[in-house]
Amino acid sequence: MDRFSNSIFIVGKSKIAIRHYDILRKIKKTSKIYFISKDQFLLERKKNYFVNTTIKLKKNLSPLLVVIASPSNTHLYYLKYFLNKSNY
Repeated sequence: MDRFSNSIFIVGKSKIAIRHYDILRKIKKTSKIYFISKDQFLLERKKNYFVNTTIKLKKNLSPLLVVIASPSNTHLYYLKYFLNKSNY
């Protein structure tokens, strides 16, 4: 079990992604929520801006939930990426 096993990842930084973040923050207060940037770094949301982390998306990150809120041409890439990592 890694430190991201109870985290939520949101792919993208659009208005829709932020809306998902706001809803998830109300529902899952115990989970840490990260955004995945275009260059595949994890970002945190602080008030009304994003804070860069030094963590790059890699194979050993296994979040609780992934929301894909990126442009539709990237959906399949992220779906395959996270499905290949899951134990299901």
